[in-house]
Amino acid sequence: MVNAKHRCRYSIIRFMPHVETGEFANIGVVLVAPKAGFFNFRVEVRRYARITNFFDTLEPEFFRNAAGALICELERVREMLPSGEGARLRLDLGFDQTFTHFFDELTRARGGVITFSESRVVLSDDPATTLHKLFGHYVERNFVTQQYRETVLEQHMKSWFQELDLSSRFVKRQFDDGVYRASFPFVEVDQEGDARKIIKPFFLGQKEPTSMIDHGVKWATSVRRLRKARVIPERVLFAVEGPTAGGAHVAAYKEIRDLLEDSDIDVIPFDRQQAILDYAVS
Repeated sequence: MVNAKHRCRYSIIRFMPHVETGEFANIGVVLVAPKAGFFNFRVEVRRYARITNFFDTLEPEFFRNAAGALICELERVREMLPSGEGARLRLDLGFDQTFTHFFDELTRARGGVITFSESRVVLSDDPATTLHKLFGHYVERNFVTQQYRETVLEQHMKSWFQELDLSSRFVKRQFDDGVYRASFPFVEVDQEGDARKIIKPFFLGQKEPTSMIDHGVKWATSVRRLRKARVIPERVLFAVEGPTAGGAHVAAYKEIRDLLEDSDIDVIPFDRQQAILDYAVS
């Protein structure tokens, strides 16, 4: 930022329940702006399913307890730091080192299921706003578009096929009816090059239920149109990754799943790997 006033340091909070594998999930951000006398944090407290789905052998209560203990510790640190206008004047005299010391001590490497990334630096006009933006990026993954996520799912599926030596049977192919065209990542072709079946990883975990419905309607319409023109095979599978949020997201997911099935599209949840592979080899 051109007019940035505050040099902030931040660390990404990570949840790593299985030290043996080194796998972790970002669950929060802690940020300090020493000269501004600012120290605060955000920790994921609502979307537990994203974490517990990733570590599928973990009891949800384990994460809730770990996150709760972390929040208590961070609140304790925040209360220990000086605050108020008088403290700000003292900070201007060099007491900003207090904030730096507490931040370094909090985020230093140690054992346990909660770890912190190496500290990073960002310039900011408003540290509080910057904290929320960093949380959105690293934890809520605001940068993740449906196109990005479906690309990740395609990479996972490609690795499944490679392990079973199925890669040569499936190719990426584009179909069109002379006016409309659509591309599918996994199309099984026979020796003559004719398409036998289609498998498409399909993301229905958008932040807004409206976006979920729009995405589903678009692809159901695409399949119906291309099938009517007899340019794609009858067998089409969407391997669907659904939402982690509840309420309206679940309702939208069910609506789109019903729409896909009414359009004679086979639907299997993406986490049912064996069922997808059985479909691939059938």
